[in-house]
Amino acid sequence: MKIESLELKNIGVFDDEKIVFPISSSDDKADIHIFTGINGSGKSTLLFALASAFDYFEKGHKNHVSNFFYKRFRFFENTDYKKPGAILISEFGKPTNQNYRSEVTIGIKDEAFVKIYGCPGCKGIHSATNNPNIDNYSGNIKSSPNSQFEFEFVAFAYSGYRYVSSEEVNTISAFKGNPLAQSLEFIKNRAEPNQNYSINQWIL
Repeated sequence: MKIESLELKNIGVFDDEKIVFPISSSDDKADIHIFTGINGSGKSTLLFALASAFDYFEKGHKNHVSNFFYKRFRFFENTDYKKPGAILISEFGKPTNQNYRSEVTIGIKDEAFVKIYGCPGCKGIHSATNNPNIDNYSGNIKSSPNSQFEFEFVAFAYSGYRYVSSEEVNTISAFKGNPLAQSLEFIKNRAEPNQNYSINQWIL
């Protein structure tokens, strides 16, 4: 599940940027890549983009608000240009001869990919992938913790974001959601309907 490249088009400060992650010569050591730059140079945007490859996306035309990544998209419209070698998709992964003005493509080992794109229909963002492992993972991180799905890998996102909203500290109760449900959220305590992702619950 090695990420080999990251391409951003009209996302945040990036007009058309492609980053290729070199392959380490040591099979027994993890690759470490460090992004440096001044404030506003796009470091957080790169992290949002990488995390979005494994994030859960709602089915249908619904605004995907995880990490508020959609705010980094400049355009929510498609285009009929045909860039040589471009991965062309339509809504929810179906082949098409169109592409999107704002999109992120995460290249995975063995020619797999994930593409996040600004949708002209709902002015939100959607995800498409040709890798069933990623598709199954993103679809199950919000499932019940009692489900029979076995995770072959897990993905987590961390941030120096320090905001914690005020909340009443109560006795920790049984966690009814899937603990992986917000593993890719940079804003960890943003609650979802009928779920309590408080600091208490995260400690549990």
